[in-house]
Amino acid sequence: MSDTLDDAPSVHAPPVAKIPMLRTARETYAFVFSNFGSVCGSTWVAAFVSAVLSDLLEPYASTVDGGVYRVPVGLVITLFDLLLLSIMAVAIGQLVLGYRSRPSYIHFSMGVPVWRMFRACLLLMVIFTAVLFLGVLVAVAVRLPIGLILLALLAAGAFVFVRYLFYLPIAAILAPDARLQRSFALSKNNFWQILALSLAILPPVFVLGLAKDGLQLAAAGDSGSFHWPTSLGDMAAMLRGLRSSTQGLLSWRTVASIGIDTIGSVIGWGLIVTAAALAYRSHYPLPDTSAEIFD
Repeated sequence: MSDTLDDAPSVHAPPVAKIPMLRTARETYAFVFSNFGSVCGSTWVAAFVSAVLSDLLEPYASTVDGGVYRVPVGLVITLFDLLLLSIMAVAIGQLVLGYRSRPSYIHFSMGVPVWRMFRACLLLMVIFTAVLFLGVLVAVAVRLPIGLILLALLAAGAFVFVRYLFYLPIAAILAPDARLQRSFALSKNNFWQILALSLAILPPVFVLGLAKDGLQLAAAGDSGSFHWPTSLGDMAAMLRGLRSSTQGLLSWRTVASIGIDTIGSVIGWGLIVTAAALAYRSHYPLPDTSAEIFD
C-alpha cells in the first residue's frame, strides 16, 4: 500500500469520473454502523474532550469576572478543537483506508498525519476568517439585508467545506505536503456530488443537534428571551444568551449536552470521513480495495 498520493493521478488532475453519490452514501452508512465499535473507539476520547471544553469550560469562562476571559478562552478552545478534530478525522481515515488492521476501543494519537491536518486546518481558518471579516465589513457598510448576508456566508462555508475540508483527512494521511492544494484538486468537478453526499449522510447529526437545541429553545421561549434577530449582532447575542440562560454548570443539561455532543462528533466525523475515504477509493483503489470489517 502506497504511503503517499504522489502515485495517484489525483495529485495532478481531477478524478476522471463523478463520485457515485448514492452508492457511496449507502456504503458509508453500512461501514460506520457495522463497524461502530471501532469507529467509536477511534474517536470517543477526542470527542468527549471537545464536548467538555465547549459545554463546560467555555460557559464557565463566561461567568468569571464578567466574562473578561471569554474571548481568550474561546480562542484557546478553538485551537484545541482543531487539534481534536484532526485526531478524530485522521483516525477514521486510517481505519477506512486500511492503515489500521486491528480494532481499537481507546485511541488518542497525535502522529505526523494529525499535525499535517492541524496545520492545514489552522491555515485555512486564518485565511477564511480574514476573508469573512472583510466581507462582513463590506456587507454592513453597504447595508445589505441580513438574509442576503447569511446566504452568502452559507455559500462560502459550503465552498470551503467541499473544496478544501472534505478530502483533507485523506490528503493528510497520504500526502507529504500541499494538503490543501491536493484536497482542492481531488474535489474538482465533483462539487455538487460531494455536497449532496454530505447532506445525505448527516441526518443523524442533525437529529442529535435538534435534540440538544430543542431544550435550549424551549427554555428560551418560556423565559421570553427568544425572538427573531434584527441584525447579526442581535443574533450573536441571542445565541450566547440561549447557552447561558438554559444551561447551568454541572447541571443535568450540561451532562446531557456533553453526551449528545460526544455522540454527534463520533457519528458525524465517522460518516463524513468514511464518505471521503470511500469516494477516494472509488477513483483510486488501494491494493486492499475493501476496508476490513472489525466488528
